Amino acid sequence: MQKLKLLCRSEWLLTRWNLELNTDRIGPDYSNIYISQPDPDIYKQIHVFDEQCPAFTFVSPGVEGDRAWCYFKNGVPSPSLREGRISSVKPRR
Repeated sequence: MQKLKLLCRSEWLLTRWNLELNTDRIGPDYSNIYISQPDPDIYKQIHVFDEQCPAFTFVSPGVEGDRAWCYFKNGVPSPSLREGRISSVKPRR
């Protein structure tokens, strides 16, 4: 039953997590990772299960070097318009 609840919650979060195109949420990063497959939808899935991460910013390849990056946030900073970045905030129920 616990697994079913977790699956339902993760499915709900994934369908309601909006991507903010050309948006950077600058600070407070607690971690970042190099992304071998530059698809921000994949990183929504990671953040669903990370209780410490209420928001993230994905940086497209070629913006900060040749690689794509994902910056994990431990807060929800204000959005800033910045080309080549995609941010998102975890939805609340």
